[in-house]
Amino acid sequence: MPAQDVLYLGLSQLLTFLVDTAATLVMSGYVLDLLERRSDGIGARFARLRALPAQLGALLLIYACLALALGAGYVVLPWSAFITGGLALLALPGLVHVSLGVVFVTFELAHTPRQSALAALRASWELVEGKRASVALVLTLNMLIMLLGVLPCLIGVLFTMPLGMLCSGALYLALRQR
Repeated sequence: MPAQDVLYLGLSQLLTFLVDTAATLVMSGYVLDLLERRSDGIGARFARLRALPAQLGALLLIYACLALALGAGYVVLPWSAFITGGLALLALPGLVHVSLGVVFVTFELAHTPRQSALAALRASWELVEGKRASVALVLTLNMLIMLLGVLPCLIGVLFTMPLGMLCSGALYLALRQR
C-alpha cells in the first residue's frame, strides 16, 4: 500500500474518531436535557462541544492505560500467546472494575462541560463507588437490548440505540442525585 494511501486512511480514521466523539458528547447532552426536562436552545446543546478537548483527553488516558495493561503482558512474555491470554483473563476483573468506574465520563462532561478530563474521570469514578454491581447489571441489560436490535438486520438499532442512551443517561442522573 502506498504511503499516500496510508496517510489518507489514517487521516480519515482520525476525522471519523473526532466526529464520533463530538456527536456522542452532543447526543449525551441532549439525552440529559430530555431526562431533566430542560429545553435550552440548540446553541446551548452545541456549546457542550467546549468539553471536546477534555473528552478527547479522557479517552486518550483511558486508551493509554488499557494499552499499557494489555501490552505489558505481551512485552513480558512475547513468546507465548497462551500465557499472555491467560494473564489477560486474570486481569479481566480488574479491567471491568476500572471500566465501570469511567463509564460515565461522557455524561459527566455533557452535564458539566467546563471541567477537565481528570475531574470528569474522578467524578465518574465517585459516582459508581459502592454501586458497581448495580451499574454492571443495568449496563449489561442495556447491552443485551441493543444486541437484540442488531439481530434483525441492524434495523432494530435505530430503536434500541436511543433507548440504550436514555437508560444510561437515566442511570447517570439517578447516581448523581443520590
